[in-house]
Order: sequence, then structure tokens, then C-alpha cells
Amino acid sequence: MENEIREAVRTAIEEAARYVREAAVMTVETKYVDLDSASFEDASLMVRTIVKLDGESEVVIPAKRNEFGGLEADVAVFDLHQQNVRTAIEYRAKMLQALVGLLRSGGTESQGE
Repeated sequence: MENEIREAVRTAIEEAARYVREAAVMTVETKYVDLDSASFEDASLMVRTIVKLDGESEVVIPAKRNEFGGLEADVAVFDLHQQNVRTAIEYRAKMLQALVGLLRSGGTESQGE
């Protein structure tokens, strides 16, 4: 019985460490499809955001030159993408909170104790 508990704890710790490694960098991509000539499998990248667990981020957005030579981004597309980023960050935060709660409880919540 003691070995089974140790193994269960070891497995839980390994899974938690794996999840934290995977959650350390989150990539959110917004893609588009030309419905006249392509399928959803042919979606092309439009905007990408990479968010690291330490708060650093990188955003790549398409821009075009305006009549004055300056760059302009598509605000509607960027707003949609930002909404997707916020949703992904909120989800990741909830999952990390659940993981911390599970680790604090020693895994007893999942065993019904």
C-alpha cells in the first residue's frame, strides 16, 4: 500500500511538472480562410501571439502601408485575436490554479476524500 501511494504521488508530481513545462509558453494563432478558394485545412496564419509564463510576450500582426507610407494594422482582426488571447490566458490561469489546489490537497480531491 505504501509503495502504491509513493508511486501515485510520484506520478502526480511528474504530470504536474509536465503540465507546467507545457504551460510555460502559450501560442495563440488566428488564421483565415478564403472561402472561395480554400478549405479550413488550408487556413493561413494571420496573427500570432506567444505568451510566456514569466509575462514576456511576442505578437506578430500583418500590416500594410497607408498613403503616407506608415504601417497600419487591421484593427478588427487584431481585436478578435486579442479576445482569443485573453480567453487562452484565463483558461491557462484556471488550469494552473486547479493544479496548485490539487498539489496542496495531496491529490485527495480526485480520490473523493
